[in-house]
Amino acid sequence: MADKYPRLFMGMIHHRTTKGKHLTFRDKPWLTAIYKDNSVDMVIIKCSQVHMTEHALCAMYTFANQGMRGMYVLPSSEHRKTFVADRINQMKDYSILYDNAIKNRITETDSNVYKSIFNRGWKFIGSNVKKDFFEFPCEVLFFDEYDQLNQDNLWYAYDRVSNAKQPIIWKFGNPTRDNHGIHAEFLESDQKEWHVDCQHCGHEQILDWYDNFITPYHNTWRLRHPMGRPVCTKCGKDFDRLGPGRWVSLNPGVGRASGYRISRLFVDKHKKPNDVIDLFKQFIKAQHNPTALQNFHNNYLGIPYENVDFKITKEALTRSVLKDTDQVEFDPAMFRTVMGVDQGKFFTCVISMVWDGELIDIHYANVKRWSDVEKLEKDFNVVSTVVDAQGGGYAETRDFVHANGNRWMCYYRPRDQIKGVKEYKLNHKDHVVDTNRTECLDLTVKMILEKKAHVRADFAHVDNKEFVKQMMESARITDNGGRPVWTKGKDHYFHATGYRYLAYRISGMKHSVASGSNWHSDNSTIKKRPEPKAQIIGEIFDKPDKKKRNRWHV
Repeated sequence: MADKYPRLFMGMIHHRTTKGKHLTFRDKPWLTAIYKDNSVDMVIIKCSQVHMTEHALCAMYTFANQGMRGMYVLPSSEHRKTFVADRINQMKDYSILYDNAIKNRITETDSNVYKSIFNRGWKFIGSNVKKDFFEFPCEVLFFDEYDQLNQDNLWYAYDRVSNAKQPIIWKFGNPTRDNHGIHAEFLESDQKEWHVDCQHCGHEQILDWYDNFITPYHNTWRLRHPMGRPVCTKCGKDFDRLGPGRWVSLNPGVGRASGYRISRLFVDKHKKPNDVIDLFKQFIKAQHNPTALQNFHNNYLGIPYENVDFKITKEALTRSVLKDTDQVEFDPAMFRTVMGVDQGKFFTCVISMVWDGELIDIHYANVKRWSDVEKLEKDFNVVSTVVDAQGGGYAETRDFVHANGNRWMCYYRPRDQIKGVKEYKLNHKDHVVDTNRTECLDLTVKMILEKKAHVRADFAHVDNKEFVKQMMESARITDNGGRPVWTKGKDHYFHATGYRYLAYRISGMKHSVASGSNWHSDNSTIKKRPEPKAQIIGEIFDKPDKKKRNRWHV
């Protein structure tokens, strides 16, 4: 066994839990198969507390004993400190082999960041600290709590194994939303699901909470079987959820990684009166509470979950399109607008008119320079601009904002730092607006869902379909601390609409009708630093001509 299944041998003979207990496999056939899997690429999408960290630690000692160095990536530095203190340092007190493995270390390197295990270096890092990824060549990468990791920094981890002949890369964690993070990785794997046999008809099936365990009942739910036993989808009889089963690949021969999904539905946690009745009680308590429902699906069922009632979808964007937009004319001499600008590779700009307190998008663009942003302000008679303060250089952003009294740079702040204000706080001296990221985006999305913010009729084709993709990229989920957050990704248009919303609120406008065309400030960033003629990337329609009214072409 030690040669054929070294991790299983390590787990059965040498490993001890943080309580000093042996691992047991007799009642866990689903777990035994994972320990026997010697794949170099592995993805495990899981519910909470199902021995996957124990599995990773068994693997760590096994790989170190085989002469391999490794990096163990956790969400943050705080996670790393707790993990090393609670898992690594404490576990060696229960295992003679583990204790001897770490005693062979170089003393000065024994820390919460670096351990010498069997004289092989293992580094434990928080994904939020970019510099910790550097200068550590290794053969093994473990990504724990994958959806909570800083995805932008993970690319530096892959550099660490670039010289390894056959790098070992494992990813595991609770899912959050569909086709994101660990779920997206699982979809690229061979997608092994645990199938259980019905003892009556022999039907092999994946246990599903809604199909096997519960059923709608008078605007609520009830268990299909009074004792929580699953009901076969074929013969309708109850069967043993912990009975004979096997892993079956749903994506055989295609996925590059060996993937597993682990659910509490086939795990015995020995709850009273039984696990399923305990799960059902939690499920009923979670009704009408999106945060609790997300936690139930992610952490118990091991499946993605999104609050479909509060999400930007293509259908929601379509519903928000203003009717009869071909009758709306835009003339910069007659109308004022507001603009939001998100910084990234380009300046992503969203420009909107205001009518009866509603926002009407008239222009989307990605531009290269600050002078291009200023040109858009002039072309579209923008009277209030809010710019992302943290996506680019601070000095350049500050100088641009200070050059015009109608501009503001926005910082996302924790809610407790803007107490006493409803939506945002202004610093007139520094031209800074502080707001809470989640609340600002909540209000932005709410306007779209309530059809008080209107996208252009051609939104689905804007910027090679990037607009609609980026508007749908983010989802409102609950983080590990129980706080609602909008996920991050390639979402520049989404954030630009949020900054545009702030610009509208700061402007105080109810209607975009201008009293005249001489509102422009004499300040100009172009005068300070001449630049080549502005190049607009992905412009939607020709710029308005002040001498001739152009229809707002949608």
